[in-house]
Amino acid sequence: MIKINLAPYEEIENKHWYLPDLTITISTLLLLQIVNTVYFMSMDSKINSLETDRLVIVEATNKLKPDLVNYEGLDNKIKKLSAKIEALKKITISKIEKYKPIITLEHLQTLKPDGVWFTSLAIESKEELIKIAGGALDNLLVADFISAIDSTRTQEFDPSDMRSQVYFVNLNIGKVTIPKLTTNSSSSSASLGNTKDIPATDITKTPDLPAWEITIKIATRTAAKPPSKADLNL
Repeated sequence: MIKINLAPYEEIENKHWYLPDLTITISTLLLLQIVNTVYFMSMDSKINSLETDRLVIVEATNKLKPDLVNYEGLDNKIKKLSAKIEALKKITISKIEKYKPIITLEHLQTLKPDGVWFTSLAIESKEELIKIAGGALDNLLVADFISAIDSTRTQEFDPSDMRSQVYFVNLNIGKVTIPKLTTNSSSSSASLGNTKDIPATDITKTPDLPAWEITIKIATRTAAKPPSKADLNL
């Protein structure tokens, strides 16, 4: 039998032919291990740095907690102090400001002639405006009421009488309806003997009552002085 050796010539001549390849493989593995070690060491360094920063922030936050508590307490103190100031304002408010709404209503009731009535009254406290609507038995009474309101601008100032310190300005007449006469006619017939029917007409005149709307502004005077041009609407 003939034996044929198919091994490469180099292997036959060099029994350690595998050493170069093995060296390259081992070197590559060592290089990868070194790269991985360096990478993980750098990552550990970054993690440690971030952890240090976190601990610094936590420590700074813990140091600020007492200050935050003090600020919260200060905010509560400010709220309580503001409530006390508002209470003091209500106590020390001037009498004229305190009783102005009552004096205003008293003025309107006193100035209103008999035969004039109110159907609505609204007060805008911020702008101190009064919107009034009502009716009257005739237009002359409405004119008297408007004139009486307008006359408060020139009333005499009396320091001892708070009612003289409240008056009305910026009188604006929104609407005054003129009464109309309604005619109701009815036809009837009357028979006189053999004459034709004669139509008869009954005329009843029913007057509508006037309605009005005005807007005025509440004002106060603190000294005996003539009204300003703004009060006179000039």
